[in-house]
Amino acid sequence: GDSGIFGVPVLVIAQYVVLFLLFGRLLQIIGAGAFFSRMAFALFGARMGGPAKAAVLSSGLFGTMSGSGVSNVLTTGSFTIPMMIRVGYRPPFAAGVEASAAVGGAIMPPVMGAVAFMMAEFMGVGYVEVAIAAAIPALLYYLAIFFTVHFEASRLRLNGLPPDLLPLAWPLLKQEGYLLLPLATIVALILAGYSVVLVVVWSILTTVLISFRKRASSVSPHRFASALVATGTLTGPLTVTCAIAGVLIGSMGATGVGFQISQALVALSGQTLAGLLVMSALLALLLGTGLTASAVYITMVATVIPILKSAGVSDMAAHMFAFYFGVVSDITPPTALAAVTAAGVARSHPVTTMNQASRIGIAAFIVPFMFVYSPALLMQGSVLEVIRASVSAALGLACLAAALTGFAWRTLKGWERVVLVAACVALIIDRWMFDLAGVALAVIVLAPQWLRHRRNRSTQAVPTWSEEDRQAIGEWMRKETLPQPAHDLSTVRGWLLMAAVAAVFGMMGDMAWHSRNIAGWLAGLAVCTALVLAALDLQRHLAAQQHGDSLE
Repeated sequence: GDSGIFGVPVLVIAQYVVLFLLFGRLLQIIGAGAFFSRMAFALFGARMGGPAKAAVLSSGLFGTMSGSGVSNVLTTGSFTIPMMIRVGYRPPFAAGVEASAAVGGAIMPPVMGAVAFMMAEFMGVGYVEVAIAAAIPALLYYLAIFFTVHFEASRLRLNGLPPDLLPLAWPLLKQEGYLLLPLATIVALILAGYSVVLVVVWSILTTVLISFRKRASSVSPHRFASALVATGTLTGPLTVTCAIAGVLIGSMGATGVGFQISQALVALSGQTLAGLLVMSALLALLLGTGLTASAVYITMVATVIPILKSAGVSDMAAHMFAFYFGVVSDITPPTALAAVTAAGVARSHPVTTMNQASRIGIAAFIVPFMFVYSPALLMQGSVLEVIRASVSAALGLACLAAALTGFAWRTLKGWERVVLVAACVALIIDRWMFDLAGVALAVIVLAPQWLRHRRNRSTQAVPTWSEEDRQAIGEWMRKETLPQPAHDLSTVRGWLLMAAVAAVFGMMGDMAWHSRNIAGWLAGLAVCTALVLAALDLQRHLAAQQHGDSLE
């Protein structure tokens, strides 16, 4: 059959993921990541708790390129976490904000990482259907993080950064808005109905073309080869994981273990949908302690998803449920790789950071239950149903964020927090009567808070920043993530080399050496790899020599 090493997971890696990883790497090279960070700080940096709000936005935007929570933390967190700590957030909270926001990049359309493509293959639907269904849950997840960050900043009375040190949003958009063209190309071509492979190829070409608008960001042969090497480095471990996951699926199907696990889950759940969902979520979190999000999802495909579907859950909701709990394993103890990485940047305790990340990203544990009971959140239903479900879910998550923080406009009492939790539960149930009850409970707590705040509010003092702080913030904001201008002393020869390597790969593919002549295929790979690496080493040597001459 189609199980085993060369199953659906490896097929998805070979057809889609490699290209999207190359696309994301090229976007970083031309400065899109730096643009996202600067735009986020331009919009929110000067507001209350600005760096944390900017971190939420920039991590969500950058996550659409990387699809990896850990790489997202390392890229954006190295800049945003120190900023959050400097304005007054506690290090574990700052690291938790970055980790939870970074993990959410994998569920944010349009790219969404490897799992979205696997989901489309397993369900037999177009990728665009998966991306559309994922839009509202992803926005709800980031909205909940944003609420938590705002309430925490209000509780601690944290100010934003000095406005004069931040870029202006509109001039920045006019100057560097062209960097959004590759993402716009993906959205436009996917909506036009083109295949995913053709879409990403055109997006890569768009990225290369717009890079020449500035010399410092131009994609030279050296940079393109470096992007290929970096893509291979990222693809290797992911491919091994997916190959083993394919074996896992095949062995479960051949031995019947998947059926036995499913029957055990049904028995433990008391044969109720709510109990089955809880058991499925716990199984996914348990698997997530040792597997990546893609491996967790694939395992759920073989075990839990068929049972969810047999229990009446729609195909899209069942797969998305497994997807979410596979992704959230990166912030869930005891492993929580994204949270541990963020803790290293913030120099905070890993366990404390995991707990904070789980609390801040609690929407990822709740939203999957919401769209199982309310398919309208997955764009399945009328426009009115989608709007009502989205608004009530957003209000419910806002109440939950206030209850967990213990602050709205003023400090919440114990009973007020309990009432807000009850309001959250009522609002996320897909019934009109429950929605009205949830709104009433929220008004009972929040209306007096808001009125007292309006009567007793005082003008907030403008913070005074020391010269040392201003210099540090200015240095961070001016920090360029673009590489230094390329020292391509042989641009023509570089492109000729890349063309020759591409021609050799094309020739070997046309002759199907990968299946007919394994030795020839491996030899061709070795020759092409040696040529690219030799060119990179030569280019580095020439660049270092030129740099040394300029220093002298």
